[in-house]
Amino acid sequence: DRLPSRATRFFCKQGLRKLLFLSIVLFITLVYFLAIEIDPAPAPCQNFDNGDVSPFPNLTSVFNCNSPSGKCGWFYPAKFFNTTCGIGKEYSDAILYMEERRANRTLWIGGPPIVLPYALLHPGIKPNGKPPGRTIPLPYHNLSMIHIHKTGGTSLVTAFGQLASKTKGKRLTSYQPRPNTMPARKPPQVQNRAFPHGSEARNNTGNFLDGAVKYRETWGEKEHTLFAVVRDPAERFISAIGQATGAYGSVRNGVGQWLRDECVKETGRETLRCFVDVMMNNGTWIEVHFTPMAYEISFATMNKDIPVAVFPFDQVPTLLYELNQNPAAKKKDGKKKGYRKSEVLTNLTIDDYDEGTMRDLCKIYAVDVLLLSRIGYSSNCKENLSTRSGRHNEHF
Repeated sequence: DRLPSRATRFFCKQGLRKLLFLSIVLFITLVYFLAIEIDPAPAPCQNFDNGDVSPFPNLTSVFNCNSPSGKCGWFYPAKFFNTTCGIGKEYSDAILYMEERRANRTLWIGGPPIVLPYALLHPGIKPNGKPPGRTIPLPYHNLSMIHIHKTGGTSLVTAFGQLASKTKGKRLTSYQPRPNTMPARKPPQVQNRAFPHGSEARNNTGNFLDGAVKYRETWGEKEHTLFAVVRDPAERFISAIGQATGAYGSVRNGVGQWLRDECVKETGRETLRCFVDVMMNNGTWIEVHFTPMAYEISFATMNKDIPVAVFPFDQVPTLLYELNQNPAAKKKDGKKKGYRKSEVLTNLTIDDYDEGTMRDLCKIYAVDVLLLSRIGYSSNCKENLSTRSGRHNEHF
């Protein structure tokens, strides 16, 4: 066998050198990119503070959220809706929209004021004394409340009012809608004209909210624990329908008659389908009772970076007990004959949702499902919240 020529051997050596060089370059490049993957630069939201949800140590109270005795979960609305890193950042444009309409008082025209009742409870207050009410001395509590509509709020606000003559307490207002002057039989229209309103009262409420703190054993002069109650969106929607169609307290909301004419059908299933369609076509802003709960919390707290103790709806009797009232008290009962404007509305139940209506409702209230999931509460909605599936209904 003949050996390769000298020229052939020369070119082979050159090829091996180039191959070795290219292999070294490829190896260095691979190591560089692997290093970036393994040790990335800090992402903008990597160290974002979502809020301290730990309980106060060794303190027994239903208001000591996430403790063995606590019945609530901590929620930080400003962090939740933070436009850059908040868990609910995809819904943060709603907060800006609400603020714009608050400024010219075109939000929830004809609706009730947004109130924050407060009371300082102490052992010197005489217990209710009648089981199932309280028979033992009250503890020290500095408590305030966000009234989320259709979550037992009227009963709780009334309970705070009953305490007013017995302790230091007050009721603050974060927003007063202007009265409705539009015909009740037409779809709601927004009139974009400025309206003077109580800036001093709002400033006082803002200063009060600055004192909101997690539950504790001792309280500063201006400190208080702020709580709210949330509810399954599908059940709350049924209650909101009954209220917004002209029940007591909503007679002059400007949309009650129109909603009844448009959507009260022969069956509960048809009725629910129609009301969900109304929300999809007109948005939830048409009446305050349809507003998503997460938005109500943020709005009432002026989007301040403060903690809120959030209770599930089934804990309303517990809260009434803590407020020295009869746990069975109920100021509004949608099932009571004559309270709602038709028998179909009175008899609406969760079973009247069909699969499609429930799916669409969950899209509309996706932000509330996300809130409930964040705190650890379940609901009838099981939609995937990875996309802004409900954004179309808000009509910004």
